[in-house]
Amino acid sequence: MHFGWWSERRRRRGSGGFTLAELVIVIAVTGVLLAAIYLIFQSGRETGTQISDRHEAGVSARLAVEELEAYLSHAGYTGVAPAGSWHPLRLAGRDRMVFVANLEDPGSFGPEDTLTLERDGQDRLVVMNAAGETVFSGSVPATIEFSYLDGSGVALSDAELADQAGLDRVRQISYSVSTGAGRDFTMSNVSVPRNLAFSGESPEFLESFLPAHLDGGGNDIMFFEETWETAGYYSFYDSIEAIPGWVPIITEDFETSASWINNWILYSSASNGRIRRLNDSGAHGGFYDMALDASPPGLVNLNGAIWRVDLSGYDEYTDSLRLHWFWMEYNDEADSEDGVYFPDYLGGSETLISSEDFTGYGNGLRFPWEYWNTAYGQVRVLDNAWSQPGGTEFLNMDSHQDGVFSQNRAIWTNDLSAYSASPDMELRFMFCDRGDESHNSDTGDFVGVIEDDPGGTPYICEYLDPNAYPDGAWLQRVVDLDAVVPAGYDWSNFRVVFGQHDDQMTSSATGNDGISIDDVMIYENVPGDTQFNDQIAAVPASFAAWTEEFADLSGAAQSYGRPFGPDYDIAWCQMGSDSMPDDGIKVDDIAIEEFGGWVIPGWTHGPFPGYTVDEWAPSQHKAYIGSWCWAMNEGATYTAANTHVWLLSPEIDLTGFAPGTRLSWAFFHDYEWAAGDGCNVKIWNPTTSNWDLAIPYWGYYNASIPALGGEAGWTGSTSGWNFCVVDITEYAGQMVQFRFEYGTMGAGTGDGWNIDLARQRFGPDWPQVIWYGWPTQEYADWFGWSTPPGIGDPATAGEGTRSAGNDMATFAPWDTYYELSTHNALVSPPVAFDDPGTYYYLEFLSYGTSYSGDTWYVECAPFAETIADTTWQTLGGWSGTSPYWWTTRFYLNPVMGALGCDTLVFRWRMLDNGDGTYNAGGWNVDLIQCFSSAAWLPEITMPVGGPGDGEDALVFSTEPAPRPRVSGLTGVTYTPVCLPDDEERPNRHELR
Repeated sequence: MHFGWWSERRRRRGSGGFTLAELVIVIAVTGVLLAAIYLIFQSGRETGTQISDRHEAGVSARLAVEELEAYLSHAGYTGVAPAGSWHPLRLAGRDRMVFVANLEDPGSFGPEDTLTLERDGQDRLVVMNAAGETVFSGSVPATIEFSYLDGSGVALSDAELADQAGLDRVRQISYSVSTGAGRDFTMSNVSVPRNLAFSGESPEFLESFLPAHLDGGGNDIMFFEETWETAGYYSFYDSIEAIPGWVPIITEDFETSASWINNWILYSSASNGRIRRLNDSGAHGGFYDMALDASPPGLVNLNGAIWRVDLSGYDEYTDSLRLHWFWMEYNDEADSEDGVYFPDYLGGSETLISSEDFTGYGNGLRFPWEYWNTAYGQVRVLDNAWSQPGGTEFLNMDSHQDGVFSQNRAIWTNDLSAYSASPDMELRFMFCDRGDESHNSDTGDFVGVIEDDPGGTPYICEYLDPNAYPDGAWLQRVVDLDAVVPAGYDWSNFRVVFGQHDDQMTSSATGNDGISIDDVMIYENVPGDTQFNDQIAAVPASFAAWTEEFADLSGAAQSYGRPFGPDYDIAWCQMGSDSMPDDGIKVDDIAIEEFGGWVIPGWTHGPFPGYTVDEWAPSQHKAYIGSWCWAMNEGATYTAANTHVWLLSPEIDLTGFAPGTRLSWAFFHDYEWAAGDGCNVKIWNPTTSNWDLAIPYWGYYNASIPALGGEAGWTGSTSGWNFCVVDITEYAGQMVQFRFEYGTMGAGTGDGWNIDLARQRFGPDWPQVIWYGWPTQEYADWFGWSTPPGIGDPATAGEGTRSAGNDMATFAPWDTYYELSTHNALVSPPVAFDDPGTYYYLEFLSYGTSYSGDTWYVECAPFAETIADTTWQTLGGWSGTSPYWWTTRFYLNPVMGALGCDTLVFRWRMLDNGDGTYNAGGWNVDLIQCFSSAAWLPEITMPVGGPGDGEDALVFSTEPAPRPRVSGLTGVTYTPVCLPDDEERPNRHELR
């Protein structure tokens, strides 16, 4: 801003000084400028204060996070295994945590190791130990809120965190801190204490695992270690055993009244017997079950609920049917009559006393019927297409004006004085609902008896409940008259009354309103005795909980001479003299089931879209373990056809494993494929919603299977069971499934694919490979355990108590000595050397006794979809004998550089030339480690400084080892594809 205009004006006017007007202007302008300058400085000071406060709150938040993270990151840390199972997290609250951190003295446990994180009265972090001592006092006021996540990042609820099982699932701790005057600055973070991955583990596991993975390590990085001391547990283990598959053909769950009315016959030997379709909040399934007891108590009775089913399409000798149901009993001891029976009906008769089919009736012809209704009621005899099939006239009750409620009654009078002492008088009638709503009251929808006044209060026999019946469907209903007629009722003027109430006219066979009655009959029944002698199943002693039961219905039908047919009766019986809960039986969810073949639970299969042939089936023709396996065409050669088929495993829950936890999936398989046909395995990736190619430790044998669209897989023949293992570490924390796929071209056939013993393991599941192309003994195998101390060769492990080696078992057919012509290998999981390091090494302990010409080799290859025989690089080989364990170390940098890959697979292979006899233990390994070192370490390929040094007969060589010959794969061209760990696995976008 400048004032040039003011100077120019003064120059023009001369130097005579300011006029009064000019002074006023100057003062006014100066005031405005000073006010503006003040406002600018005042606003800047407030803004600066806000910025300063915000900055201070941010700094405080960062400091609060650092204080909190310093302890959270060590949650679960321990340098020694505790006495019991490892439960590092003790309390997980929203503003308070209690956990174990073995920081004070890593060599022992004490109260100082149990820490509580909470806020003090001034909202500062305070850390207390179990002795009540303050370990740390924070300096920053900040509110804090915790949440707890499992291995897949899903938040655990307060209910899940209320017990130790839920606390042991915590793998991540999410937290937010709020600072500032109004706690208006918030920072959030997630802490992943690596030691929480071992929650709930046994002391045996921790003793072996903690020293190498949680305590120390120096400047070196350990990429992989195997001590053999602890066999990884199986979180999924399926021996692929088949069970009978049953298919329901007739069911009863008591949820519909129509089924109850039409399919059940109720029998009681005394007047207090009670059989009900019970509306029960404790039903096994749904809202209803069947209850049998006595009401009122006191008189002993036998109840029989008889289920009438149609089995005319089945034969008890050629069809396998079983009865399947749930029941519970309330009495202290089961009566011998309680159970399931075939009923016997002895004698009995019935007499029709009176009947009415409304033939010739109309509005003016009613006798002996009497109509009564309110102003808008309408009772008519109709003759139209709404009648029951084969019928003509019928009685209909509705409102004669839509929207106006009415009550109708139709009364039928008979002289039944001759039958007043009859024990069983029965009213039968045909009933049809026209869309009526249910009005279950004595002024609504009912059937009963009434005295002289047609508008008086009736004695209700039962409510008609029209809304419970299908509209427009005629069905017969039966009422036990003598059971409801009151004492002193005049049987000579026996007036049966039907009531109806609603507000719509009947407009069609199914609507809008009204009910129809036809073929009304009164019977006297003289029932014969119903007996229950042929027992299908007995009720066990008192069981006050729903219990599942099965019975061989076909076998029972044969035993008792009860051939399957229509109107086939099965009875549930109960004897007692008390009401529930002192006595009685409840029954629910009954089914007659037909044997539908053998199934393997949890597995499904089918052809891919565009294909029709699916030959997956449980089979007993060949099994690795047990009696069954998955096979094609039930063990016969598969059909020569163009197919692409999937077999899906059950879901595998990996959510309890922290990301990065070493996991494996394994199975045994045996196959024989024609040219162009083959198979592979996929794994479902929930993160990408794709089916990834599941790559075995040593890759597939073929880079391109024509029948699978050129995917890598297996073809040719195994000539026996092979063990396949897949590293699934990258899927830890997720829910996965495995899909076994095969494809055929139709040009040839073979035994196909057989699969057995699928399992998911914590840790590697070391595969043993045997080459059948060489003359070999099938049982000359590798083992991941040691023989008892002092037995076998070697007599002890190299480290601890367990090691791996040839033929180490003592039970038949193994004998601790390797066989002639052995050719086998132990294969490692893929090891990713994916962190920066100067020098990379493979190190292990060796022990070997062999004969001249028998050789051991250590080899490696880049982990890939396919690893050809020519891809394996020999690190070294030995022949001869060493009488003690020694350290072997290989420098890997040159090999990794030559292979162009930092993810490697290793194998320890033994080859016997078949000469001489055998009484030697072969090759044994222990304490396998893959690591990097900041300092260069020399290779160790021969024993150094041990007892017997120089006296052993070991010969070391770096010459390439003879290549294995795999049966059925002659002439196959391999194209190795390196898959470094930072690349995605191949995936397939097919239908899940």
